[in-house]
Amino acid sequence: MIMTFRLHLAAIALAAAGFSSTADAETIRVAIGTQDTTINTATGGLLIRELKLLEKYLPHNGKYRGVDYDIQWKNFTSGAPITNEQIAGKLDFGVMADFPGSFNGLAHINAGRRSLFITPLSGSVGGSGNGIVVPIDSEIQSLAELKGKTISVPFASTSHGMLLRAVKAEGWDAERDVKIITQAPEVAGAALKANQIEGHADFVPFAELFPWRGIARKIYDGSQAKTPTFHGALVDADYAEKYPEIVVAYLRAAIEADQLIAREPEKYSELIAKVSGVEAEVDYLFHGPLGLQTRDLTWKPEYRQAVGTAIETLKSLKRRTARLMSIASSTTASSAPPSRPRASTMRLHSRTMPSFHSKPRTWRQARPSPTPSALHSSGSRASRLFAATRPLNLR
Repeated sequence: MIMTFRLHLAAIALAAAGFSSTADAETIRVAIGTQDTTINTATGGLLIRELKLLEKYLPHNGKYRGVDYDIQWKNFTSGAPITNEQIAGKLDFGVMADFPGSFNGLAHINAGRRSLFITPLSGSVGGSGNGIVVPIDSEIQSLAELKGKTISVPFASTSHGMLLRAVKAEGWDAERDVKIITQAPEVAGAALKANQIEGHADFVPFAELFPWRGIARKIYDGSQAKTPTFHGALVDADYAEKYPEIVVAYLRAAIEADQLIAREPEKYSELIAKVSGVEAEVDYLFHGPLGLQTRDLTWKPEYRQAVGTAIETLKSLKRRTARLMSIASSTTASSAPPSRPRASTMRLHSRTMPSFHSKPRTWRQARPSPTPSALHSSGSRASRLFAATRPLNLR
């Protein structure tokens, strides 16, 4: 009887200990902002998510023993809303290009925080990937013919930076010689098809996707700006300091995703197409062995140059914005009687990209030939881990 009573007590104690352990288990959020339709970021987002590679590498020993992971994936159409979500504390990781990445760093500094750039994902030292298109029936054949016209672009994107540099190279004033308006890719596609916009600048893959679909013609390639461009991944600095092993797990997942698509680009181009709605032919144009961009995880001197150029462009934007605000302020002050102010705030919405799917086709039978001068897509290993160690002064 005594022995039975002791066994019951032991069982109750073990059950209580187990319940306590489960109740006290820590839950760590891993929130990642992706750009599924920006297909050259696939190895840092879409493929990791769809193949569950992050789950494969997340740590479960040491201080992570018994931890539950709350993995959150949020899809966006560009980098700017990812930055908004990071600043709001809703994302830990994000993928974006050099220009919005530089803006991301500035936004974190202004918020009294830091973000760390941890790896490139894909890019072009020559600048390919960005481009300017016009409606398919437009008579415009060159950038020079867009003087005095309206050009739309996703604001604060890498294509925005390219457009501003292209305008400057033409010797134009971005305020007087051309009208630049903000327009997301999914809106621009419809506008081009309906001839509602005279020109549109965009990033990967839209400068190739819109012509592929027969709704636009490409008149300017980013390589003409002679400015390198790349997409990469960033992480909140405080998060990285607290959970460095999770950052390593993310990087290991990105490396495996890169290796997989390097070995079987057709197979994974089809997966990207299925998820993003961007046709597999266009995906292969970037991820195939003669892709338009080099897909690897190495930090190149040209990418450092891209960041420097992005910062200079941001400085120019800051000066221009300050000048416009000064003009607007003086105009308002001189008007009488003053009208009741109307609240109007431009926000970049973080909604998920609508479906880009079109009718199915057998793409291997109709695959376009890659540009002969395109860079080889290597990408099999990460050579360095780079993080921003001091804030950039953009004043």
